[in-house]
Amino acid sequence: MNVWDLRTYKRVHSYYTPVPATSLDISQRGLLAVGYGTKTEIWADALAAKAHKPYMSHHSPGCSLRSLAFCPYEDVLGLGHSKGFSSIV
Repeated sequence: MNVWDLRTYKRVHSYYTPVPATSLDISQRGLLAVGYGTKTEIWADALAAKAHKPYMSHHSPGCSLRSLAFCPYEDVLGLGHSKGFSSIV
């Protein structure tokens, strides 16, 4: 996964995901959530500096992730998956 600066059209950072990401969201505090397969990773300050490991990782066994989104003004992440909806703080 690559993070681009659209003002200059240059790649800023590159992160490894074992499969292509299906959903991305950025919180108002700068957290980057990446969802793929049954796994969700949250990266802290991933846009400002190159992070070496995820801030938090969440695995949903048996649930295929469909979408994810941060709640406005909060660090609550909503996950839409094949078995319904989950939220993590």
